Amino acid sequence: LYVEEARYRDAFRLLDAALLSQPNVPVTRTFQNEMAAVFEDLFLSGKADALPPIEALALYYDFSKLTPVGRRGDELIRRLSERLVAVDLLDQAAELLEHQVQFRLTGAAKAQVATRLAIVHLMNRKPQKAAAILSATRLADLPLELREQRLLLESRALMGTNRFDNALDVIASLKGPEAARQRADVLWAAKRWRGAGEA
Repeated sequence: LYVEEARYRDAFRLLDAALLSQPNVPVTRTFQNEMAAVFEDLFLSGKADALPPIEALALYYDFSKLTPVGRRGDELIRRLSERLVAVDLLDQAAELLEHQVQFRLTGAAKAQVATRLAIVHLMNRKPQKAAAILSATRLADLPLELREQRLLLESRALMGTNRFDNALDVIASLKGPEAARQRADVLWAAKRWRGAGEA
C-alpha cells in the first residue's frame, strides 16, 4: 500500500522492521525480494525522477543494501549520479561514481565510469582529482573514441593544475578540431599567445 502511494521510505522501513524481528522466516525473504524489486524499479524506470534530488539521494543512501548486483546495480548508480550532476550536487555524484570505480567495476567499464568521474571533478573545479583518476584507470586496449576522450580530459585536467607542457604532450598524437581546440586552450592558459593564435 505504501508503494502504491509512493511512500517508499515507509515501505523500506517496514522491511527493516521485518528483518530485525523475523530475519529467517520465508515470508521475510519474499518481502525482501519484493522490496529489492521496488527499489530497482524506482531508480531504473524513472520513478525516482518525481522525487526531489536530495530525497532520492537520501533514499538511496539509507537503503543502498537493496541495490542489485551486477550491471543493473551499476546502471542504477550511474543514473542517480547523472541526476545529481543535473542539479549541481557534484560532490555527491562524484562520491557515487568513486565507489563504483574502486569497488564494483573492472576493465573497460571501469575506465568508462572513471572518465565520467573525471568530467564531474572538472565541473567541480578539482582538476588534480580528475588527473589522478584518469591516471589510475589507464588501460592499453580501450576503444579509440573513449581513449581520445580520456586524453582530452587528462590534458584539460593537467592544464587546470598549470602543467601546460604535460597537457600538450598528452594530446600530441591527436588530430581533429577537438584536439586543436584543446591545444589552443592550453596555450592560451599558458599565455603563449602566438601558439594559441596559430592553434
